[in-house]
Amino acid sequence: MPYERERQFYRLRFPPDDLAEFLIGQLKMPIHEASERGIRYEPVAGHEPEPGDDVMGTVVFKRVGKFPVRGTMSRRQESTIVVVLEPPGLPYSAVMAEQLYLRKRYPERFAG
Repeated sequence: MPYERERQFYRLRFPPDDLAEFLIGQLKMPIHEASERGIRYEPVAGHEPEPGDDVMGTVVFKRVGKFPVRGTMSRRQESTIVVVLEPPGLPYSAVMAEQLYLRKRYPERFAG
C-alpha cells in the first residue's frame, strides 16, 4: 500500500548516547531527530515555547559543525519539542555527512 504522503526530507535519528545539541543562549538541549527542515529536541527548564512561537538557536552536530537556525515551534511530541525550520534550514550535506558517520559507527541500528 503506497503512502498517501511521502516525507519530503530525510529524517536523521540519533542514538541515545550520541545526540546532537540545540543551543539557545546558555541552554544546551539534546536533539533526537533532525532533517534539513526540522528538529526534535528535549527542552530544559527555562525553555518552554508554545506552538507557533519563533525559536532561534544553533544546531551542533558533533562531527560536521554548527548551524544557526530559526523556525516555528510546531508541537510537543511526548517530552520533546518539534520545530519546523525556516529556509535554508540545515544543509543537506551536513545531514548526510552525519548520517554516514552514524551508519559506520552504529551499523546494527541500520541493519535489515
